[in-house]
Amino acid sequence: GAALALMVEVMAACLTGGTLSATANSVFDGDGPAPDLGQTLIAIDPDRLSGGAYAGGIASLTAAYAADGARLPGARRLAARAAARDEGLWIDPVLLSRIEEIAG
Repeated sequence: GAALALMVEVMAACLTGGTLSATANSVFDGDGPAPDLGQTLIAIDPDRLSGGAYAGGIASLTAAYAADGARLPGARRLAARAAARDEGLWIDPVLLSRIEEIAG
């Protein structure tokens, strides 16, 4: 985790001349000046880079991890989406009434 955080800080602050996160003002309130955050965007075409082997490699890798019982990123979200599709969603009747009232 620390190595990834350091990499993000280098890419987002050091590389762009933005303020380091430890000294930046909060983005969640209006106290002080703007935080002067930097951003670096990198676009990678994984299929082109891997010669078309990306999808197969990812499928093999995730299958190996899943076989060991690891929870993969997005697995909970995808399971919740499938359950909502198959079983529907439960919404508190008071909340639903309020939403319908606002919607008119």
